[in-house]
Amino acid sequence: MALARNNDVPDRLFEAGLRLFADSILAYAPLKERTGRLRFYPPVVLIFWSAFETFARFSSLMMINTVEQVPREVSNFLLETETLLARGGKVETVTKFRPILDRYEYLLLYGYGYKIDRGSVHWQRLEKAKELREYYAHLDVKESRSISSLEVLAFMEAVLLGIIWPSSELKRTQLLGV
Repeated sequence: MALARNNDVPDRLFEAGLRLFADSILAYAPLKERTGRLRFYPPVVLIFWSAFETFARFSSLMMINTVEQVPREVSNFLLETETLLARGGKVETVTKFRPILDRYEYLLLYGYGYKIDRGSVHWQRLEKAKELREYYAHLDVKESRSISSLEVLAFMEAVLLGIIWPSSELKRTQLLGV
């Protein structure tokens, strides 16, 4: 099964983000001027968030393919699809993008029976991490910002705790090695 062959992709992406952050520390340490051209930090943010999205997608696919009787509406939501009746009565499945944190919330709810508290500190940190990722993925030309190593570290911690915190409350690891 191709799905099982890809089970280590989230781990490898998290590791790549950590290695790139480590490389940035080595590269920036001797420099006095640490602002200017984008080099390490935005790619760290993008890779790390990509690892989180990949983890959520992979976990969703595993749940859908291994759990009996997942409601179609839940499967469609997690897979970002929608079934429509097109002209001539033809049934079509189309892509319907959904925010990753919504998909993760419903993965936890329907896959583990765990209800997220969107007001919790950990969830709010995950929301803030998503905003930083959004800044670099969908640049607003009117807004300019720089990012520090401490902000990158806080970002990575928020993303990892977004997986660790529900795992600890569930007493069940969602992603080994995280």
